[in-house]
Amino acid sequence: MKPLDDMNAARRLEIEHAIDAMKTTAENLLKVAASLSGLIPDKVGSETAEAIVKEASFDLVKEQNKLFGRLS
Repeated sequence: MKPLDDMNAARRLEIEHAIDAMKTTAENLLKVAASLSGLIPDKVGSETAEAIVKEASFDLVKEQNKLFGRLS
């Protein structure tokens, strides 16, 4: 049985919205990375942009882990 099956409808909806928000954030991070790589042609700027995107990605993963920890 999936953990979501055991939850009440309101809680399930809250979690589904959180998952959708994380998916949207991940998609936006990819778009930002693509934009920054084209907008910042020099090596230092590109490395800075890459570091910013990686940090945001790690933050997203932390939030996902918190959410999935609640599900188990």
